[in-house]
Amino acid sequence: MTQLIYQQLAYHIDKLPGGFPSTETGVELRILKQLFTPEEAQLTLNLTIIPEPVRVIAARAMIPIPIAEKMLKELAFKGCIISVQLDIMIKSTLPLLPKWLKRKALFGNIREDEQMLYSACSFVIGIWEFHLNNMTPELARDMNEYMPYLINDWIKYPQLRTIPIGASLDSSLKVFSYENARELIQKQKHILIAKCVCRVEAEVSGHKCKFPMETCFVFGIAADYYERNKLGRMIDQAEALEILKKVEKAGLVLQPSNSQEVLNICCCCGCCCGVLKNIKKLPAPAQYIPSAFMNTLDSEACNGCGICVKRCQMNALSLVGSKNALSLVGGKNALSQEIKNEEKDSKGKDSKDNKGKDSKKAVLDTSRCIGCGGCVPTCPTKAMQLVRKPETDYLKPSKNTISTTYMQSQTKGKINPINMLKLCLDSWYDRYTAK
Repeated sequence: MTQLIYQQLAYHIDKLPGGFPSTETGVELRILKQLFTPEEAQLTLNLTIIPEPVRVIAARAMIPIPIAEKMLKELAFKGCIISVQLDIMIKSTLPLLPKWLKRKALFGNIREDEQMLYSACSFVIGIWEFHLNNMTPELARDMNEYMPYLINDWIKYPQLRTIPIGASLDSSLKVFSYENARELIQKQKHILIAKCVCRVEAEVSGHKCKFPMETCFVFGIAADYYERNKLGRMIDQAEALEILKKVEKAGLVLQPSNSQEVLNICCCCGCCCGVLKNIKKLPAPAQYIPSAFMNTLDSEACNGCGICVKRCQMNALSLVGSKNALSLVGGKNALSQEIKNEEKDSKGKDSKDNKGKDSKKAVLDTSRCIGCGGCVPTCPTKAMQLVRKPETDYLKPSKNTISTTYMQSQTKGKINPINMLKLCLDSWYDRYTAK
């Protein structure tokens, strides 16, 4: 019976926009057993993607309101479901509509004392990221096993996109405000900084990442959830911009929400990030990461220093002999793995020694480049430059998270318009009939 509850919960979460695919090993069920008790799993089956008050969920689950309220609070604090304050939800939804109209049309029959609403939560981005404070070696191990399955589902409609670091942007390059991290941060009124869950996972698994831990920006309604559940700390714009400078200098990849109005910006490394680490294993990872930019390399200007190779999080750059490099530039056969410069001596001399050995040159594999710009500002000879892709080569992000979630659901076949209408009508009916 217990196993059946977890199977039902896995199916329930898989029907959400983020997906939760099944596996042959059953690792997804092992993960759920670590996160939910059987009673919590049973209650979560009564939540949908529509935020609802305790009264409605309790009636649906056929349990007393006080018990449901206690369990829902605990589930939200653990990071297994979403909790959102009604007033904040109203402010963040369709901001141009009057408050009274939104409350009547979207949140009808929610009582004045029902300020906290609860909804089901996708596994990624969601449940997994919310487990910063209760990560265990067992959970990290199972997640590491499960991540490749999630990635196969995630790439159907990615929840994150890549934008360039500020120092890589040339003044002549066309850049929209939603493609500039500094401008995205400056638009925010509520900013929270949190630890990177991927580096937390790596740390409990015995790997101490060299990159900073506190690098995940969270905004708006999501920042409220993080703060209430002690998943991070609120900061002002000045501190946020200072942190942004540090992560850009470190060469981390900036990955905001895949929408123009963002709820987060992840600052990712190729060694720990669940997305980058697993997408790097694919033969042409660039096609799976939404990005409007790509790098270009002037091989003639390259001096073979190798700084770009060390900074690249996607193994898109490598060093080869200069003659081979000239023939490989721009080609699909460019090497994608870092080739160690064995011709440098221990004192770091140039690879071309007195015997006339061929010097090294950087080679760019464009099928692996995601346009993060990390290699551009540190190139001493300015051999690297970002360019904008043709509009036909990338998908423009939708306006906001709601529209992105809807597109994600449709693309993955999770929720179609008819299903969504039914969910809304059912929720409306339950709000009016629940005592």
